[in-house]
Amino acid sequence: MTGLSKTLDEETLFGMFEDIGPIISKRLFFHKKTGLATHAAIQFASVKDANNAKLRLDGKLIDGIPLSVTNFMYKDERAQAQVKQSFGGPAINSADLSQLLFQMENLMMR
Repeated sequence: MTGLSKTLDEETLFGMFEDIGPIISKRLFFHKKTGLATHAAIQFASVKDANNAKLRLDGKLIDGIPLSVTNFMYKDERAQAQVKQSFGGPAINSADLSQLLFQMENLMMR
């Protein structure tokens, strides 16, 4: 997810996702120097709930910053997807992963 607000607390962030369906695991990641949350990963109990979370929360404004929710991709998959998108190709589909996670990144920290 991009656009993680500096004022968004962990309880509020994860609460938005808990309303969608059961969560197996969740983790918030922090910037080493600033201590601010940079991104988070959430693993739902079902693919259906993961997809519903993406549909419901992608683009949601939090403190005027739009959230961008994406399906989890491993680092090498993200690099390949970025290259393909740069050259007009389709993004890599990670729907075949056994468990879907949501990646949240804070563009403001880049």
